[in-house]
Amino acid sequence: MRKTVLVCVCMVFVLLTGCRSLHPDPPHFDPALRARLAPPFHTSVPRSGNGAALFTAQREATNKAVAEILKIKPAVEFSKEKPITLAIAEVGTTGVETIRQGDKDAWRKAVEETGMVKVIFISSVILSANPGFHEMRLAAARLHADVMLLYAVADSYESRVNLSAILYATIVGTSFAPGNEAAVLAFAKGACFDVENEFLEFTVEGEDERKTTRPYYFLDKKQLQLDSRKAALGILREETVRAVKSRAPKR
Repeated sequence: MRKTVLVCVCMVFVLLTGCRSLHPDPPHFDPALRARLAPPFHTSVPRSGNGAALFTAQREATNKAVAEILKIKPAVEFSKEKPITLAIAEVGTTGVETIRQGDKDAWRKAVEETGMVKVIFISSVILSANPGFHEMRLAAARLHADVMLLYAVADSYESRVNLSAILYATIVGTSFAPGNEAAVLAFAKGACFDVENEFLEFTVEGEDERKTTRPYYFLDKKQLQLDSRKAALGILREETVRAVKSRAPKR
């Protein structure tokens, strides 16, 4: 009797979980990570006050900050006549990530084919243990780079069981019954700045979402996340190529 009740409870649980859709939430980019992707804004915008006086003070402070930003002009020109040096770094929550050789080759192949850029990479060996944006800029300057592209990748994961999971109660069920479903959503975000004056050349993004249905034994969460992150990064590279081409002077 108890066994029958347990089976019924399990079936109800599987039915309920199988009715919902798999839609992972957008990946979370940690504040420490975002602080490495771009310089923080420091303005003297008032935080307290009353009525029109506060509104006016906030507007004037913003106007001043905007005017200062608009004074910054491109320090380099993207052209095939004189290719520029682009320093690339993948940033993480604890510093700079090591870019694997395959990804380095993919970056060089994709971006250098434009004929306007030579790619180099910022290594953690010339940075402190917890570098911020401004230290990244100094590192790019040490490498004599003209511009630097900083990017980050994050993902979110969601899973559930379906009706086939009932067969997991059998010996062969865990290996052959496709009772587990999983989904991953990965984002890649990047920004390219002039090393000399922090002029923002362009921003780029990549996205990948994928789902799979597998037996429990063959569901590899880490591989699914890795594949999705690589795909998002591939799209980011494609967008970088488009952005580089868009910076070429119009003839």
